Amino acid sequence: MATNLIYEPGYKRAMVCTSPTTPTSGAPVRVGRRTGIALVDEGGGGAAATETVVDAGPFVATLSVDDNLGTGIAVGDLIYYHDTATGTPATNLNNDPAGADAFFGFAEEVVEANATTTIRVFHSPESIASAVADGALSGAILGTDNGLGFLRAARFEFNPTANAGERTVAAHGLGVTLPDNADVLGGYIEILSTFTSGDDSGTIALSIEGANDLVTATAISSGTFWDAVKGKVVVPTALEAGGVATSIKLSEAREITATVGTQALTGGKLVGWLFYVIGD
Repeated sequence: MATNLIYEPGYKRAMVCTSPTTPTSGAPVRVGRRTGIALVDEGGGGAAATETVVDAGPFVATLSVDDNLGTGIAVGDLIYYHDTATGTPATNLNNDPAGADAFFGFAEEVVEANATTTIRVFHSPESIASAVADGALSGAILGTDNGLGFLRAARFEFNPTANAGERTVAAHGLGVTLPDNADVLGGYIEILSTFTSGDDSGTIALSIEGANDLVTATAISSGTFWDAVKGKVVVPTALEAGGVATSIKLSEAREITATVGTQALTGGKLVGWLFYVIGD
């Protein structure tokens, strides 16, 4: 067994805080690039006069948070620690990454636009999530920095059998949105249940940036494309061997869309995947 452990897990202990200069019990604090909450006033709880007993681990606390971006704060949004307080009443926590002194955690309640509100905040300890939010790994994960990155996959589903709203002659957003500057390199769909319409004259198209760019509008009656079968490819071919490599570059964040034409559908189901990277 290790004999060199000093604190385990070591989240709660006396530290000299960087900000604020004189922490008080319940206040968010910063210790270098670390953050936490003061458990007692500075010098209390047996700590030295210049130290504060801090919980730097995972916890949920009610804390004052300012919407410094003016767009409102949603559940799950990132919260940052700023030495220079903002909002009314002034608080060190807001949603603006610009000039932030450290990453703090995630909002668990809503803050209205331009408001400063006490909400539940999940504090994230030192982890890969903190490193990503703090910018240390974001370029590698997004693929915007040179070096090793990640190929992303977006799964989507179109299921008129179960969802009557997806049967109508209209464009149906499938609830999956790819980010701005995404380069769609390829993908495929699986027809899990054969598509049908009144006399099978209904058409289906799949798109992401422009009409028909994934699967061109094709009538159910035109052949076997919309019959139950696995592994149908979509238009981009950058991941295919041979031929001319093509991709679809998004000009803004776009939702994967299925468009029904000519005649309402009566059934059918597919799932699909798009593979993409983030371009410049």
